[in-house]
Amino acid sequence: MLSLALPLLLAQTAGTPVHDEDALLAERAALCGSEVNWAADWAEAAERARKERKLILVAFQNYPGFEIGDLPSMGPFMDPDVVALTNARYVPLRFRLDMEAPFTDHAIYGTSGSSFGVALMLAKPDGEILRETFSLESNVVNEFLRGGLRGHPGLAGPPPRVKVPREGRAEGALADAAWLIECGELSEAEAMLDECEQHGGALRLPLVRADLLRLRRDFRGALDALAAAPSRVELNADVAEAQAGMYAALGDLDAAQAALERAGTGTADRRVIAASLMLARGEKAAGIAALRAIALEDPPTRWSWLAAAVLLSPTLAVQEKWNLTPPTAAQIAEALPHAPGPLKVKEAARAHAEAVQWLLAHQRADGSWPNPFEIGAAPGDDPSPLGLGSNALAGIALAREALAEDRGASGHHAQRAAALRAAAGRSLDYLSGHAAKLRARAVKPPEIMMDYTVWSHPYALLLAAECLPAGIGAAEPARAMAADAVAVLQAKQKSGGGWSYYLSSTVAGSAQPVEVSMSFTTAAVLAALLRAPDAGVEIAPEMLAEAVRCLEGMRQENGAFRYMVEHSSNTPVGGTAGDASGRGPACSLALLRAGRSDADAVKARLQLFVEHLPALAREQGKALMHCGPEAQGSHYLLFDYMYAAEAVAALPQKDRADFRGPVLEAILQARNADGSFVDNPQIGRTAGTAMAVIALLALEVDARP
Repeated sequence: MLSLALPLLLAQTAGTPVHDEDALLAERAALCGSEVNWAADWAEAAERARKERKLILVAFQNYPGFEIGDLPSMGPFMDPDVVALTNARYVPLRFRLDMEAPFTDHAIYGTSGSSFGVALMLAKPDGEILRETFSLESNVVNEFLRGGLRGHPGLAGPPPRVKVPREGRAEGALADAAWLIECGELSEAEAMLDECEQHGGALRLPLVRADLLRLRRDFRGALDALAAAPSRVELNADVAEAQAGMYAALGDLDAAQAALERAGTGTADRRVIAASLMLARGEKAAGIAALRAIALEDPPTRWSWLAAAVLLSPTLAVQEKWNLTPPTAAQIAEALPHAPGPLKVKEAARAHAEAVQWLLAHQRADGSWPNPFEIGAAPGDDPSPLGLGSNALAGIALAREALAEDRGASGHHAQRAAALRAAAGRSLDYLSGHAAKLRARAVKPPEIMMDYTVWSHPYALLLAAECLPAGIGAAEPARAMAADAVAVLQAKQKSGGGWSYYLSSTVAGSAQPVEVSMSFTTAAVLAALLRAPDAGVEIAPEMLAEAVRCLEGMRQENGAFRYMVEHSSNTPVGGTAGDASGRGPACSLALLRAGRSDADAVKARLQLFVEHLPALAREQGKALMHCGPEAQGSHYLLFDYMYAAEAVAALPQKDRADFRGPVLEAILQARNADGSFVDNPQIGRTAGTAMAVIALLALEVDARP
């Protein structure tokens, strides 16, 4: 395919008129990912996988209507390491919803026409999904793929062979090592490099060793290896180029630029590096101009394809600086699969205690917790709204644990309560400090397509409401944060009275978001606003009244709540029994707390929830969203369980038993072997564990050791 496309693009490149430039960019960008040896369909992939004793690497993206582009092709499948490893050790398949595959069956894994998001999945030829990740960051993908080889050696294909004949012992060993690196066998490659070093005579040994160290993210070690390279005309430019990459990964842009100048910019890959450094320094116009020259004037190679894809990226217009530093080992770990560790209901107390301990152990010195939303962020970048929401949930969980311990606690439990209070206070202070930084800025960060501040602000407000009456954390900054949260939520309240994180399917449209309200988002915001007086903030009565009216308006005659409503046309979306069952307890509970519902209505929503819980729980752990037969999604499982547990606690004592067991059982199925909880890996362990702890507290599961 590639050999046919190159002459065509070469012909189009010569004398391309300006008005055809966008078409040429699109054609070149479309070739991103074409170096991968894709199977045409599942039948071919399965046949190749059986014959070659390999796993199938399924790449999936579905964002219908969104101006996003082909993220797998322009991302990991343009990374040379990922391309080499994929072609050598896997059978790759770009899966579409119109394809047939065994894993679409809900008895095996389950997808549907509503499946949404992006994922990489490792599958056996029979369709069993063994491993998946939501992340397309190339370092994550490399580790994900190498982990697949380690975890399933019997399906890793034949042992890697020497790629080129040996011409001499040292050069032959070096060729072996380079091939092993491409195949993901880093330990074996290191042993081969050591053998090569013993015999000497391999000129490019420092470069190959630096490549190995780079894949292990030891950039300092890679620079040391490169420093040992002999000064040779045929080697110096390649060494300098490699040094530029290492310095860029370390965030030393000046040293990277100096190294690149030593290498020269006579090749397309070095010109792409030069453009990347411009963008990383904030020299946006110069960087875009350099990429445009590569994309339109260079011969059609992977570098012109990549430059074209970057230029067509819808987020380029709003991204002021590029981050060239790769994620840390800890950040990568957040995006990789975690070993499941479900427990029986009789072990709920153990699960509760270990979840609390996980939150205490993983809180960082500044009061925050790790989360997947940090991947791709540069040091010093603002935390993402979803990351802030995760931190607030963790603080809420620990504050409620502290208050539970305070009740009649003495001796050892008093010490534990003090530790919990201190951790919750650090969380509150961290979030209050970030709120103060935002308050001092004249220009706020833009929200593109999705506005997740409608999640972060309610939970920050709720954290303040939990902590301040109990004397946890610094009071004045927390009150200021709570006031900010209420002001932002009031400004973002839709014309119909509710809230939504969906702005627009395009970058340009984000400045004028559509007027929709989501029932479950509105319920979460309303629940937090009702607690605002505990944080020292009064709410305008009309703000609450409009939110209540909106939520009541999404309640159908049968009591189930719509997914959302588009206000300009009063068009409701969603609302089948299975689709609505998960959000029902949250919505009904919010109305109960607002004085506009009763225990019978909450009980009815819990009955529907339990009835459809098996189908909802089957989504557990999926990286993709809305894969259920009625669009149920893994990304809201623990959210639904948390509010369902609180809804159970709101019932009269005599009515709780019918619901407590099924809700508790579902929660415990989301547990990891390390004691954390997760429903969708993109949401992460911090948010998942926090919501599980809140739910277990509501269900009166003891956590005291």
